[in-house]
Parts: sequence; structure tokens; C-alpha cells
Amino acid sequence: MRYSIELRLDGVIHGDLFLDNCKFKGNSLNGVFDFSDISLGDFYFDLAVVAVGSSFRGDTLDRSMVESLLLGYGANIEFRDFRAYIYYALLYYGVLRVLKLEEDLLKEAYFNEELGLGLLELFKVHGWGRIIIVGFLAQKGRLKEWLRPQKEN
Repeated sequence: MRYSIELRLDGVIHGDLFLDNCKFKGNSLNGVFDFSDISLGDFYFDLAVVAVGSSFRGDTLDRSMVESLLLGYGANIEFRDFRAYIYYALLYYGVLRVLKLEEDLLKEAYFNEELGLGLLELFKVHGWGRIIIVGFLAQKGRLKEWLRPQKEN
């Protein structure tokens, strides 16, 4: 099945509206915080982030929870159409988390030569994060050494 969305600039969105950025009192939303990802964006994307954080039971998207969320927010979109926004939000935050993990590992590697060299070998084999690696190596003065062809034993 193919999904398609065209993200709009509806207005100001939170951009990271997972449950850990919300405060509840009883069953009511009492506050929202961490506005570091605030931007102009698509209201349905912001709502899809809420669905990603609250409407899965294990690996299964709970349709009734999503439909309740859409009804509660007065969203004028059908579940089948909104599902594309959910998949987009999953992809978006999945990629961000992988990149953040890579960035965190490289920051740690900058101060730990053994870890750094091990990660560089792993990245060379798998081709991960080439742009970040080049910047890391340039800072460490190791770029020419890494780019030099390896001699066979």
C-alpha cells in the first residue's frame, strides 16, 4: 500500500509532542513543555506525533485510539488518510534518533581515541555517517590517514 501526504504550513506546531512533553492532571491535559522544536508546520503532523506516542499497543496501531484522538481534537481527517501522517512521523523520528545516536557516539569518540578508532572502522565497513566522520577526522587530524588505501597483508 502506498501512502502520500503533502505537508502544509498550517501554523505554529510543537514539533515534539510526545507524552513526555505533556503534563496531565487526572485524565486532562494540564500543560505542555519543551518547545525546542517549535516551528511552522502541519497540524496533522503534530497530531500524528501524539498518536505515535500514545496509540500503539506493542507493535500494533490501535485504530480506535487514533479515531478517539482525531475526534477529541476535532480533526477533519479520516483514519485511512491520517495513517500516512503517522507513518511519516515514525519515519521522521526514527531517522532523527539514529542520527542522534551516531552523533552522541562520535562526540564520545572524540575524547576516547580507542572508541573513536573502533567506530571509524565500523563506519568504513558499513558506510555510515560519512559526512560526520569526515568532520570528526578533520578535527582529529586523521582524515588523510583514513582516506589512504589500506595495504593488504
